[in-house]
Amino acid sequence: MGKRQMVLKQRRQFLRRCALLGGAFVNAACTSRPPEQPSFFATPAAAVELPTETPRVTPTRTPQPTVAIPTSVAFPSPPAPGVVSFAESGGLARLQAEALREGTLVLVGIPRDWLKYGQIIDAFKQKYPLNVVELYPEYGSRDTVDYVRSAALDANLISPDVMELGASYGVSMRNNGFLQPYRTEHWDDINPDIKDSDGYWYGTYYGVMSFAVNRGVVANPPATWADLANQEYIDKVGLTGSPIDSLQALYAVMAATLEVTGGLDDVRPGIELMRRLKDAETLVSLQATNQRLLSGDTTIIPMWSYLALGLRDFALGNPAVDVVVPQAALGSPFLHGINAYAPHPAAARLWIEHLYSAEVQQMWLESNAMPARFAALNRLGTFAPKLLERFPALRSMERCTFATVNQVAMASSLVAEQWNSIMGGFVSDT
Repeated sequence: MGKRQMVLKQRRQFLRRCALLGGAFVNAACTSRPPEQPSFFATPAAAVELPTETPRVTPTRTPQPTVAIPTSVAFPSPPAPGVVSFAESGGLARLQAEALREGTLVLVGIPRDWLKYGQIIDAFKQKYPLNVVELYPEYGSRDTVDYVRSAALDANLISPDVMELGASYGVSMRNNGFLQPYRTEHWDDINPDIKDSDGYWYGTYYGVMSFAVNRGVVANPPATWADLANQEYIDKVGLTGSPIDSLQALYAVMAATLEVTGGLDDVRPGIELMRRLKDAETLVSLQATNQRLLSGDTTIIPMWSYLALGLRDFALGNPAVDVVVPQAALGSPFLHGINAYAPHPAAARLWIEHLYSAEVQQMWLESNAMPARFAALNRLGTFAPKLLERFPALRSMERCTFATVNQVAMASSLVAEQWNSIMGGFVSDT
């Protein structure tokens, strides 16, 4: 059976499994943030994932229908973890030998057209003669989680070895036994705020909240969130959606809070700042898009730095797009983790080592994302000055603040309660 036929067979088996489980399908196609976590998660933290709202700049991760597995389902016990660190693996040569004996690596939810992942996968295959199976590259974090859980229940499904997850999924996946620990050779280079201390999940790259600014219309770009209330920006500022529904917009409110208070435990100051922008008539009610920024309709948009930089590169100076990172920078990572049920755990560990190699970390920087090892590699002079010049406020991006899972959950809850009453329903897509 060919690879395409095998994958199609797996998809049919997965959908049949969903039907047998009797879960309710959730369509997240119109939102930037996927639905809340399935009820089987014990942690109260909300499951949210970074949005990718820029189809003209970087390909989107298309949300797929997902299924909630009933809490009564008993999952089998996963195999006992093997080595839990690069040091225990005996070094790269031994790890490679173990992976070659397994012969296969199974990825899930990793699209080739996202941040050079196609090149990253091909580079791995060139270095290591393994069969790499790429399951459902269109899956976002929620779909990946559901598939991993379903594969744990159904031996007819291909169980993935590794997965990429949005920032808030790592805690829940660890708490519910779906990840196994592994600390890469470069563990100490990873910011403690974007990794689990025991090695169950770890950030590979991240973005920070920034302003994309159409310089053809805006002569003096804002430097801070407070600047957005200045009268020169009347009718120029737009959010990418309501923060009730859009995680990118929610992070904008959180970033404004960080500037005002220096913390993230209570986002009411951020909501109040948005009210000030509304009253000053600088914040428009219309949902901001890349097209509206480039056409001059909405010329200042808070968005993730890798999306803003991609938009700048896409515009090719027509119009000129500036990317501004406020000094109080707020970041959020994408995470990787090894499936607790991984059929090829050595190959999974070899993949993790590949992701943290200087080669792949540079690929992410070239794709406008901030690699997790940026600070350490930059100290070694790994990155060419010309590449670094493409990034605004690198010091702020390097030293950004990362929200905890609970802070995001609390912010989401407070915004859901207060946004409409304070902001009058801002923002609409019409």
